[in-house]
Amino acid sequence: MKLPVFLLLEIAKDQRDLPFVDAVLYGAQMLLIGMLIVFAVLSLLWLLLELLGFVMRSAKTKPAVAPAPAPVFVPQAPAKTTDDSELIAVLSAAIAASESAPATRFRVVSFKRK
Repeated sequence: MKLPVFLLLEIAKDQRDLPFVDAVLYGAQMLLIGMLIVFAVLSLLWLLLELLGFVMRSAKTKPAVAPAPAPVFVPQAPAKTTDDSELIAVLSAAIAASESAPATRFRVVSFKRK
């Protein structure tokens, strides 16, 4: 008895002469087998990912690292406070000039120095 090299092709050749009902049943069987194989492979992948997640979670809890030392507070010099009214006036004038509007229609609420 000689086994064919392409077993699936040989089976398909044998199925050509089947009546319609038998061909549909054969197709349904192939569909079911294919879906079961895909479901089994997906289940194995899910199981593998769950095991990998379990291993990774347990690996994170094993090493006991000493707590980091508390940061040392170094007082800094207080920020220089200046009167920004002249800067606000300049900004308002620049905006008024670019908008072609009187400076009374808007006001500068805040600005940041770089």
